[in-house]
Amino acid sequence: MATKKTTTQNTNDLHENYLGAFTQAMNEQMERFETTVQELSQRNEQSLEAANAAIGEWAKLARETAAMSHQMSTEWIKAVRGTAERANEMTSSVVGR
Repeated sequence: MATKKTTTQNTNDLHENYLGAFTQAMNEQMERFETTVQELSQRNEQSLEAANAAIGEWAKLARETAAMSHQMSTEWIKAVRGTAERANEMTSSVVGR
């Protein structure tokens, strides 16, 4: 009987060792998983910040482009008006002769 108890005890010890090792491995894997999820979360936040910065730069560029376009068209209108006035003056002076 003593041998049977010892064999049973050895089997139980072996199972407990395997269970302990398995539990430890699972806990370590869970820690790695949590670390990875935290990193992904941080990178997700960084990605959002970068996207918002890029959108801000694009908006700034769009505003500057609109302002430059407005300035150029205003100058073009002035130039066309001046040319039309000079052409009118020249036509009037030729007709008046």
